[in-house]
Amino acid sequence: MKLIFLIVTFILALHSFGQITLTRSNYTEAGDTIRINNASGVLPSYQAAGSNQTWNFSALTPEEESDEITYKLSAGGMIINFQFGSFAPPKYQADMIQEYNAIPFDQISQFLPIEIPIEGVNRILKTNEDKVEIVGYSLEASGQQLGFRSETIETSYSFPINYLDTFHTSGYTEFDLNPLMDIQLNQERNRTSVVDAYGTIRTPHNTYHNVLRITHRTVENNEVKVPIGDQPVWIPFQRTIHEYEWWSTEFKRPVFKIEEESVFGFSTSTKITFVHDPQPPYVHLGVGLFPNPATDLVVLKTDEEIEKVLVYNLEGKLVEDISLISAQNFCEIDLKNLRSGRYTVVAITKENKQSFPLIVL
Repeated sequence: MKLIFLIVTFILALHSFGQITLTRSNYTEAGDTIRINNASGVLPSYQAAGSNQTWNFSALTPEEESDEITYKLSAGGMIINFQFGSFAPPKYQADMIQEYNAIPFDQISQFLPIEIPIEGVNRILKTNEDKVEIVGYSLEASGQQLGFRSETIETSYSFPINYLDTFHTSGYTEFDLNPLMDIQLNQERNRTSVVDAYGTIRTPHNTYHNVLRITHRTVENNEVKVPIGDQPVWIPFQRTIHEYEWWSTEFKRPVFKIEEESVFGFSTSTKITFVHDPQPPYVHLGVGLFPNPATDLVVLKTDEEIEKVLVYNLEGKLVEDISLISAQNFCEIDLKNLRSGRYTVVAITKENKQSFPLIVL
């Protein structure tokens, strides 16, 4: 029996903690809409890296919902399509545009006595089978669209992505807001990304097995030119962004993401988002008993709605008789009153009966 237990445990471990590979097909396409939630609450420990990790964020509180939309480049308007469309130099010919609220114009307004009338920020993406590049940005200010090509192009993701991969990238962009206002932001970004863990994650809505965790650390060296007196003044400020992303192959964005930001070494914000994916209990389980062998509790899952569950011991004696009131395809079976040994669990549905062997430890 001990040998059987070890074999079953080993097989379950392989099933539960397999390593996935992310490819271009796992990243968003133009036209995709993914509903997400913000979350609040006390974050449990999440920075540990390595294999077979388990992260439990189920106690966080879901907050407002929103849609992450990836648009075709044509949605950017005439100016953006001229700068990044088929008439642009090849390295700037993009195919997608996404909303992107990480350019620090709001922070500039906080520590300088000026108001910058930015109404929206987008990043312009060029994609192929090997990578996703941020070739520039667009700003909407005073009802006008302004486009900015990046002099150094940052790679957002490089495919395929596997556990223990590491990649470095950088980008440099000048945001000159003239003629709207005499302000310019020069931004240099240096980012290191490490695929540092894999395992299972629980969000407030669901449980995902075989996720990859990617950690990004981006250091921004920014300088902003502002008109003070007769001569413009350049003011430097540094910003550091840590992003923790848990990727599953089920969605084309991280199923869970934590973004931490600091300016001059002082933490300024933490943002938590996850895929809006409310599921019934045990939706991730296949047909059968889980776990098996078991000690205190086992979950029976079938492909039909269960009316009754019967548990027989090795001598054929009925030891548990459970009737389900609500229509569902799972049943929790309490094993605390059962002795160690072998049992047979019978699920009775409207159509048939299904039998499953059970080992109680």
